Amino acid sequence: SDMGGIPELIEEGKTGYIFKARDVDDLAEKILLIFENPQLYVKMRINSRKIAEERFDLRESAKKIESIILQNI
Repeated sequence: SDMGGIPELIEEGKTGYIFKARDVDDLAEKILLIFENPQLYVKMRINSRKIAEERFDLRESAKKIESIILQNI
């Protein structure tokens, strides 16, 4: 839904869809869109995996944290 940190993680139409909180019709519309377009589902799944691996790589995160610490010592 469009609440909390979810919108920061989802790229609309690229890695998923964001629906309006408490709007079951909007949610149903997004589910049907993906269900009726298997190629879209595959594309989003691949994009999501790629972005997750880039953003949440443990080694890269550790390097960034180390850099911040070293800059502030």
